[in-house]
Amino acid sequence: MNMKFTLVFLFVLPFVLLTGCNTVEDPAVQRGLDADKSDRDNGDIHFGVTFSFSSSGILFRQGIEMAQDEVNKGGGIRLGDSNHQLVLFFKDDKRSINDGRRVALEFIEGRVTAEESGNNTSVQDSVNIVAVIGNLSSFISIPVSTLYNYYGVLMLSPGATSPKFTAQGYNLVFRNIVQDREIGKQMADFAKKQGCLKVMVASSRSSYGRGLGNEFEKRAQRIDLEVVDRRSFEPIGEKMNFSKELDFWKHRDFDAVFLAGAHPEVTILVQQMRKAGLNQPVFGGDGIDVSRFCSIGGKDVVGSVAPAPFHYQLGLDPDGPEKTRTFVREFVKRYKMNPDTWAAQGYDAVKVLVAAMEEAGSSNPGKVAEVLHSFEWIGVTGKQTFDGNGDVDKELIKKIARFDTVSQEVRYEVFADNDSWLDSRKGIILEKKPAAVRRSGY
Repeated sequence: MNMKFTLVFLFVLPFVLLTGCNTVEDPAVQRGLDADKSDRDNGDIHFGVTFSFSSSGILFRQGIEMAQDEVNKGGGIRLGDSNHQLVLFFKDDKRSINDGRRVALEFIEGRVTAEESGNNTSVQDSVNIVAVIGNLSSFISIPVSTLYNYYGVLMLSPGATSPKFTAQGYNLVFRNIVQDREIGKQMADFAKKQGCLKVMVASSRSSYGRGLGNEFEKRAQRIDLEVVDRRSFEPIGEKMNFSKELDFWKHRDFDAVFLAGAHPEVTILVQQMRKAGLNQPVFGGDGIDVSRFCSIGGKDVVGSVAPAPFHYQLGLDPDGPEKTRTFVREFVKRYKMNPDTWAAQGYDAVKVLVAAMEEAGSSNPGKVAEVLHSFEWIGVTGKQTFDGNGDVDKELIKKIARFDTVSQEVRYEVFADNDSWLDSRKGIILEKKPAAVRRSGY
């Protein structure tokens, strides 16, 4: 028995014992049969949604609920000659692998409540969840994908960027965000194009941080972008102390810092950099594309650059894509605020699954997966296709954090082709202040 099979077997075994016997031997086949029967009976179609709702500070849920309402107000999901209402159930993974496993088991078994549907929809003893949107963190998404695939639940992650997530050979596992290999490459190329010669790298000791940091370094070596030093850290929130790393960095020559990690840890690092007198700009992956990085980091993060598939400014351009313009307009109308990347990612996740089901004429996860692997779809984050591994191909833009003199807030704006990055912090006065940040998730 090889090691990979052994680990998968040991991970799945407790869930097999808990879920008991199925009508057929293969639980994935049984779920598909149940979906087929529900489709014939004009039953509702059920999705699970999971990420760290309570601590992320992003608009992911708002984008998902807006998409659900549009689908249902438009008559529901049309499968052949029948229309089906879309019902979503929301569960918090609390940015914890243990809670991520618990949520996966509950979705697999259909153990949901009316309150978790968001609109108090009546719920039977159990429902057949055919798809799950989530998780956002790679370190949770990678192990739970084994469960979802084994039990026949289609999994679409809008945030898991680690290459390992889709490297396991699972036919029901997808992501609608570009993976770290491409993000690391693009950000190294960006730095080089901006005239950067020497960089520091700070990476989290997580699947996300290690993967993104490695991919960035690989590309940097190929294009002669010198990595002067790389330091890693545990993702332990507000307890982070980077004094040793910063003492070393103060005596080295470098142009910028690449952050292969997420808020709140990287926010603390940038704050401590400024306190130590280091004024170089920082850049990173999607882990810094959260509003709290800007709102809590304040002027310390001005000049920070992040890659993203979306920015609301794209929807304000009269010549921009119609779907993006409509999404931004309707989101602002509904929530009285601009959508962030994660609102768009959540919205597109719902819409692409619905489109694939309508194309397949079925909510059977296996049939839907076949469609996803083979069709091209355009959403508010642009044109996207999925390859044989479940990885999405779509374009990324760059965003830069700037201080708005009117609102007195730091916000991300689209980084234009003629913008200059390395001097983006000129004129920013460093303040001697404690680097404190409240606990938050990503």
